[in-house]
Amino acid sequence: MAAAWAVLGSSSSLLAANVRHSAADCRTACQDRNVLASCAWLSPKPQRCLREALRACETSRVPGPAQCLPPKDLPLCGSNHDCPYGALCIDATCQVLGCGSHNGVADCTGNNRCNAGQCVVADCSAVTANCPRGFHCEPASPPFSDISGTCMPDAPGVSYCSGAADCIAQGNFNPTCEQGICTRQLRRFGRCEADGDCARWCRRGRGAVRPGRCDAAGLCVCPNCVDDDQCAQLLPCAPGRASVCLPSGTCVCRRVRQTTTTTTISTATTTTTTPVHGCADIFDCNAGAEVCCNHQCKPNPYAGQSVCSTLYTPACTLCRTDNDCHCNPQAPVFCDSCGGGDSIFSCVNPCN
Repeated sequence: MAAAWAVLGSSSSLLAANVRHSAADCRTACQDRNVLASCAWLSPKPQRCLREALRACETSRVPGPAQCLPPKDLPLCGSNHDCPYGALCIDATCQVLGCGSHNGVADCTGNNRCNAGQCVVADCSAVTANCPRGFHCEPASPPFSDISGTCMPDAPGVSYCSGAADCIAQGNFNPTCEQGICTRQLRRFGRCEADGDCARWCRRGRGAVRPGRCDAAGLCVCPNCVDDDQCAQLLPCAPGRASVCLPSGTCVCRRVRQTTTTTTISTATTTTTTPVHGCADIFDCNAGAEVCCNHQCKPNPYAGQSVCSTLYTPACTLCRTDNDCHCNPQAPVFCDSCGGGDSIFSCVNPCN
């Protein structure tokens, strides 16, 4: 009998060791649990959040159907009051509950209602803990004041949302819904409220920049520089270099070239010798239009191009505008930006 139990135990261990769910099954399980929406809504790094959920599902040794458990990126909670608007506390984790159905039963039922594809609290049952963070429960009129109530915002001036459409208002050129609150503090790259917001947008690589200003539509524009004096105010340079305005309209730091003057007194002849147009690095060349290869300035074959940020776009995707980059398929308001990733020279070699 002992031998039989030993064989049975070893067989069970072997079965558990061989359990591995396919990527397709795990994707289906995560979609069924609405993990993509939860990661996009609640995680600071949605792509990593979803990737960890899929990896945990694929490597799980639990027999049976694939299970997509909430990843660690999602915040823990004890009640709805620990979660932002648009999320509910489910299994001690803040999650976005969708408005679909399973086996003919709607997911968003009971004291909840559906708003912009997300399940939110409709009746707080006179308990503030049932309301999302930033809300309190305002009891209903008697005789239902002990059993019913409505979630009301703690700060009347704050606009809460479960999607960007909830934030659209006259004069707001960049409606953004972040963590359940309408805000313009987290702007998509290229949007602005003041000229100072355009500094990164108008940067043209390391040590090169264009003047930036914010237009009436809340968009950054980068006009050509006017002269060296304007560039000196925009771009500080290291000792031995000076900020100059190139014909292309970009401000760059150029090494101050030394000129050697030889005077022969007997013949009264003055000879001026100018160094060869070589380079020690890219900053000695026409920024953007040229690169430094083998100590010589050569045309840049990738001029005018940059690299997309990699939240939703594959690494080293070349681009000229934000339209060349990808957006979140579930929440298109969240997009990668052209120029928001690593340096283009970490992906391509312009000297080849």
